[in-house]
Amino acid sequence: MFDFISKTFFKNSGKRIQKIAMVFFLIQSIAAVVGSIIMFVSGIITFFDGGFLLCLLSPFAIFPAICVAWFDSIFVYGFGELISNTSKDDTCDSLDLPTSALKSKTILYHCVDCGKLSPDKLCIDCQNIKKNNENSRSEYSPCPVCGADISNDSLYCHVCNAKIDQ
Repeated sequence: MFDFISKTFFKNSGKRIQKIAMVFFLIQSIAAVVGSIIMFVSGIITFFDGGFLLCLLSPFAIFPAICVAWFDSIFVYGFGELISNTSKDDTCDSLDLPTSALKSKTILYHCVDCGKLSPDKLCIDCQNIKKNNENSRSEYSPCPVCGADISNDSLYCHVCNAKIDQ
């Protein structure tokens, strides 16, 4: 029962939060414009009783209100983006790992060459490229600090920023 509820109502929650943030931004922006129009009309109605100030300030009320709406919604949108970027569905679908490895607590590393998630320091694609390219052995050497493959003409390691002595 709980599995059905989670798959039905809570799947893709990060994307849903992002859409809600955009809808709230639009609603708040429209409310800012409508409020400014109401402020202008009330200034016209009471123009001779000091309402001319409302007429003058009503166009300037739109910009701060829209900025506040954007500021409110950007945090909610960022939270939704954080959820969608860290969800299991987004990161594990692109891996060519057996499901037993995904269910176990396999440690995943970012490939030192391309950045993909992999159970090794080099992903399968980069390992195949290095095997196929015989010149890659002479162009790369391991970092003395972290062991990442770096090009021989590098001054610093791209993984740990250690200075490489030539």
